[in-house]
Amino acid sequence: MKEETRLFLLENSEEEYRKFLGSLLPGEKNMLGIRLPVLRKKAKELARGDWKGEWETEDRYFEEIMLRGMMISYVKGDMDEMLPYIADFIPRVNNWSVCDSVFAKMDVLRTDRERTWQFIQPYLYSDQEFEVRVGIIIMMQHLLKCDENGKNLKRLRTVSLTDCIKKEQEKPEPAGIKPEPAGTKPEPAGTKPEPAGIKPEPAGTKPEPAGTKPEPAGTKSEPEGTKPEPTNRGSDGVYLTRILEALDRPFSQYYASMAAAWTVAEAFCCYPADVYPFLKDNRLDDATHNRALQKIVESLIPQPEVKKEMKKMKRKCAVCRE
Repeated sequence: MKEETRLFLLENSEEEYRKFLGSLLPGEKNMLGIRLPVLRKKAKELARGDWKGEWETEDRYFEEIMLRGMMISYVKGDMDEMLPYIADFIPRVNNWSVCDSVFAKMDVLRTDRERTWQFIQPYLYSDQEFEVRVGIIIMMQHLLKCDENGKNLKRLRTVSLTDCIKKEQEKPEPAGIKPEPAGTKPEPAGTKPEPAGIKPEPAGTKPEPAGTKPEPAGTKSEPEGTKPEPTNRGSDGVYLTRILEALDRPFSQYYASMAAAWTVAEAFCCYPADVYPFLKDNRLDDATHNRALQKIVESLIPQPEVKKEMKKMKRKCAVCRE
């Protein structure tokens, strides 16, 4: 970064925090110890200024790499302008902290989700551990947990076992077709049919008073003050299926495996009915499969009976390490 930016970082470093960060990122040596809120605030400032001038400089410290990524995440540019900078930054990522902190906020990737999906394909299948993790984190943050309007998609408030198997139980009839109950007696020949859409009133029905306002079609009245409970979401029909297909394979590298497990767990807490069958039958390696189940068990969202089922799905794994 520019010398004045580097001076700012040095002035805001904390020795105790540097030691703490070092314990989380073993092997990372050139650390100053600067808290994330300080870096984010500085990144926003740089994004409003000569950010391209900053981009042309070299990085010396861990925090400079982090700041570089955060800076481009806050630039108000479009996909055409920013994707080359994002692609240039990805090879600089060599730890989970930079990866997750930077790409969680890269909101330009939400402006054209299909283009983002195509952009991450080489990274998802790279032989570089942190390129794979970058691809998965982008996929989770900006495709899975994001709606078509670019808004965050929240997890469900709770997940029951019924939510997990709901999709298998509910098989709706084809649209517009309502089966006749067994043994229904056909109408006598010559019976005049009712006009379409009009249901005859039973004999003796008291007519509505004049001026009564009918309920809109399909409206269901709720008791006053009732707060609707969260419902089990269905798949958005596009990215959830693609995401599960992209994750349905072994992950031999630890930080890529952890990202895949995290994404499966997040998907379950958003779309349990779609992800539950995946958990029962997938091609994940045993370690990644078990890590995904463990993250679900550790979450506060699934109910106890769900966690019990998750524990039953665990595989014997000699190489699992946390």
